[in-house]
Amino acid sequence: MTAKQFVIESINKIVANFMFVQCRYQFDEFSDTHYVEVMPKGYMESPNAITDVQNAILLDFINRYPNQLLAFFSDDDLIQLDRVDYENRGICYNSGATAVSKIENAEVLLENAPNTVIAGENFALAA
Repeated sequence: MTAKQFVIESINKIVANFMFVQCRYQFDEFSDTHYVEVMPKGYMESPNAITDVQNAILLDFINRYPNQLLAFFSDDDLIQLDRVDYENRGICYNSGATAVSKIENAEVLLENAPNTVIAGENFALAA
């Protein structure tokens, strides 16, 4: 699996597990850096289940592709994508509702991050 394939597969897993997010991806060939923008920004601001998943993905990426970089960021950060190579969004992204993710017994499986992102499916919505 190439690094690009790994990142796209990881984006798909994030979006499948966090239905209120959008991820956009760009690969910069000059710096060998894979940029993943995660929106809305609130998901990136404090430690939570999605940041745990991102950390697991980062660790797995570093082990697989030690000569390349992976950066997660959000809107309003200094990084801006100038072209989007891939984009995926959860079914509830921009739905007008605010997500209150309550994932019971969520565990990030660091040793198996590419195959299982999180365990748990309990989500609650607040309007």
